[in-house]
Formats: sequence, C-alpha cells, structure tokens
Amino acid sequence: MEAFDAARDDVVRAVDACGLFESLSGDVRAELLDAFSGLRLTTGETLMSAGENADELYIVRHGRLRATMTGPDGEDVPVGEIGKGEVVGEMAVITDEDRSATIRAMRDTDLFRLPAEDFGRLIQRHPEMLRPFASVVVNRLRTAMVMPPRPALPATIVLLPTDDPTDADWLARAIAGQLGGHAVAVLRRADVAGAGHPAAHLLDVENSVDVSLLVADAGPTEWTRLCLRHADRVLLVAAAHGSAGRTPVEADDRCRARLADVPTQLVMLHDGRPRSGPWLETRTIESHHNVDRSCPADIGRLARRLTGTATVMVLGGGGARGFAHFGVVRAIKEAGVPIDAIVGTSAGAVVGGLLARVDDPADAQRQMTQWFDEARWRRDFNPPKVSLMSGRTMTEGLRELGDGRHIEDLAVDFAAVSCDLVTATPYVHDRGPLWRALRASGSVPGLFPPVAIDGHLLVDGGLTANLPIALARERHGSSRLIEVEVGDPTDIDLGGLDDSGIVNGWQRLRRRPDSGASLAKLMMRLTELGRHESSELADVLITPDVRGFGLTDTKRAAEIVQRGYEAGVRAIETGVVTV
Repeated sequence: MEAFDAARDDVVRAVDACGLFESLSGDVRAELLDAFSGLRLTTGETLMSAGENADELYIVRHGRLRATMTGPDGEDVPVGEIGKGEVVGEMAVITDEDRSATIRAMRDTDLFRLPAEDFGRLIQRHPEMLRPFASVVVNRLRTAMVMPPRPALPATIVLLPTDDPTDADWLARAIAGQLGGHAVAVLRRADVAGAGHPAAHLLDVENSVDVSLLVADAGPTEWTRLCLRHADRVLLVAAAHGSAGRTPVEADDRCRARLADVPTQLVMLHDGRPRSGPWLETRTIESHHNVDRSCPADIGRLARRLTGTATVMVLGGGGARGFAHFGVVRAIKEAGVPIDAIVGTSAGAVVGGLLARVDDPADAQRQMTQWFDEARWRRDFNPPKVSLMSGRTMTEGLRELGDGRHIEDLAVDFAAVSCDLVTATPYVHDRGPLWRALRASGSVPGLFPPVAIDGHLLVDGGLTANLPIALARERHGSSRLIEVEVGDPTDIDLGGLDDSGIVNGWQRLRRRPDSGASLAKLMMRLTELGRHESSELADVLITPDVRGFGLTDTKRAAEIVQRGYEAGVRAIETGVVTV
C-alpha cells in the first residue's frame, strides 16, 4: 500500500458520489474533507483482513475490490465487489467491531481514507452530525439484510478481440452510442500512444467519465496487458464464423492469469444464428451476449446488461394460468419497455422460453395456443409405471416450439428452473437444447416422466422455486426484476373427498373428468408448493387476477391472457413499471 496526495476536487467528487455524508454542509463538511488522505493498492494487495480491528473507512476513487469470507472448508468465498464511488468499512466509524470480511484489490485501486479517530474528533466538535450520518448507515445495513448485495457497476470495460480487431472497435463504438445517459470514453492503442505514462493517462480518463471502453489488441501486446490490468470486466468479442480455439491472448501466461481473476463475458457477433456453444464449452464465462450486427436492439440490450439497467422478467409457475405471462409481456413491450432477459419456472419457463425465441408476444401466444389445441393428450396415457403420461406428446410439442434452438443462441438471455430429485435443489438450465429445458421444468411428477440429464433427475421446478426471484437476482445483479405471479393459493377443489381417507376410483371415473379433485390436479398443485415468499427481492411484482382459472384450464387461454394484459397495463399506467 502506498499513500498519495489527494486532490481536493477529487475528494469532493467522491464524497458527493458516495452519498454517505449528504447531510453535512458548511464548516463541518470542510473539516471532513480535510481529514481524507489517499491510499493506493496494487492488484492482489489486501486492504483489510477478517478479524482485524476496524479503524478506518474508505471511498473507492477508481479501481475495484473484492470481499471474501472464509468458507466451511477454509477457502475464500467471494461475497461481493466494491467499485468506483462505493464505500468500504463505514461501520468502523460508529462501532468498534472487528472486520467481518477480507478485502483485496482486483486491479490497481486508489482510495480515499478517513480514520475513525479523525471522524470521532469531528463528532465531538459537531455532535449534531451523528444522527443523520448514523441514519444513512443503518438504512444501508437494513437494505443489505433484505436485499442481496448488488455488484458495483464496471467503470472500465475491456473489449478483447479474438481475431479481427475491427470487430471490437465497432462494438465499442456501438455500445458507446447506446449509453446516452453516461459519459463514455473509447480508447484504442493509438489514442494513448503519445502519453508519457499510459497507465496514468487511463486513470485520468477513468476519473473523468462514467465508463471507459478500452479496445485491446488481438495479441498479447503491452497495450493488451495494460488494458487487462485496468479491467473491471472483459468482453471477449468473437465472430460466429471464427474458430473457438484458444486465442493468442488466452495462451499468454501473463494475460491468462489476469483473465482468470477478472469477470469475463462473451459477446458473439453474428449475421443470423450464432454458435456460442463451442466457445462456452472451453471457457469459464460469467455470462454471454449474442449480437446480430444488423440489429440495434441487440446492442441496446448488451449496453443495459453491462450497466445494470436491464429489465428481467421472472415468470412463475401456475399451469394454464401461465398464459397470463403472454399478456403481461405484451403490455410491457407495447409501452416501450424492452425485455433483456427472462427467468422462468414450469409454465413460466415454457412461456418464457417461447418469448425468448419469438420477439412478438402475440405470435408466441398463437404458437403455444395452437399446440394445446392440436395436442392429443388422451392418446398419451401410459401404464403408470413411472407416470400417467408417456411424455411423448409434450416432448414432441416442445421440440416444435423450440424450433431446434439452443438456449445459449437466443437473442434474449434465458434460464429455466427445474427441480433435481437427486439433490432436492433447483437446477438452472442456461445452455443446451431449448425444448429439453422446457420439458424438464414443466415435468409434473407423476403426470410426466422425469428428465435425466448428466446424472440429474429433473422434474417441475415449482417443487423448489415456483417463483425463482432469488435465482434471478443472483444471475442478474443490479438489473430491474419484474416478477409475475400467476399462482392461486386458494385453488384446490375438495369435491369427492372426505375424512374417511377412502376414494372409490371407479365411481369417480364415471363422473365428468373435471369435477372435484383429480389425480392430475393434485399432482399439478404440488408443483406450486415452492412458493417461497421472496418477492422483496423483486423491483416490481405483478399479480394478474387469475382466480377462478384452474391449473388445467387451457381452453380458456384467451381469457387468461387478457387478465395478464390488463395487469400489465395497470402496472404501466400506475407507474409501477416505468419506461
């Protein structure tokens, strides 16, 4: 660690940006600013260790830190990242507890340091400032207890070409064009060639803008290594027609070590259908984006996901009530709100997967409704060795709806959630054949056969995560999550059942198939039991009025869709969902 002279103007900007001292003004504020000093960390250096005495707080001027805690096996477990403008150790100024986490620099990082002792002396002279300061800290702590930590937005993004550098240059300019609300700088090697100290020049640029986009070389040059040293995120820019083999940069020992420590995302540029699978199979990738060069919407989606402003639909299960998802999404898109990613369970996965493949919600609805109308479910009954249905009708229908696509090749990021009977935990499908993920996520136990994939026995995701909002938050960090719940906790028909515990199946077979309780309805009802009350993790919750619609009411699909559409329109008109 190395001290440096903190410029007054830089300290002012950092204090204003962090929001921790917003209640201070006048002489108190001036004294506070005088108490800050500069501290510089190099990549990998430790700022603080768990168990140490907490006696300072820090504001990140530029760079990035990673917080880890010790896991049950003694290994370091990442718990969050701290980026430009964020505060570290603020509890130190009002408590005397030891550090709970270890903080290390992910890249070269400058901080502004405020000793707790200096802040304490300031409090003694101006005790009136303690209450508003403590209120801000407590509110932040309360929020952190309810909401999972949202990662800091990347200040410096490196675009690393796998082959043609002009691809990365084009993409950087395209992204910059979509970041109208941010100050953006795009820098190539030629842009810093005249700088006496390129590293210092990059830091000066980073401090003057919101986002720096650095276009690296295709080889392991000094410029590429410098870019990687400054990277908060790396975008590996590939072309669908190129080789998925290891690139010269990935083969370089120094670059490879840095890439292993920086979150890396794949951007697949294509002129039709991408082929992301081969690239993902051989790399550890945080996430990936498919960008059609001729589609501005793909660039906008990428820019929003990079800056944490994406809109993610989280679609819950509910049998036939899942048709309401079509209506909600149609209303939201009509209002001009783009859908950047979808996470779904059971019926929400089937609808969500189709919406991720088909851009027009009305067209997606038509395709699904046509399948249900034409399906011959009664021909699919099976001797109940494993399930009542053979699964053939469902599998064939989902193969058709999937159109041969793989999840990793969809324009809209998609994940389906099923339940693994082997581990009794949610299983996330984000790669592989689309139809297979939908088939597993909607496989009602006892009604349809489970799906076996790589040693996992998968059934309907509603058993463990019927509302997969926690999984969506984990995957999409700072994005806006719109959760749509279509379950009905009161929808259970007790007709034909009594306290004897005995049922005459022959008599019930002579009744109308949909009267009273039935085996199919009871099994489908089981898939709604994973309704963990986690909606506080969502930014928006939409609950279409689907009471009165049964889990198997597919013949009333048009009415259910309309209920969803009405709920979506209300969310827009009341400002619950904003453009």
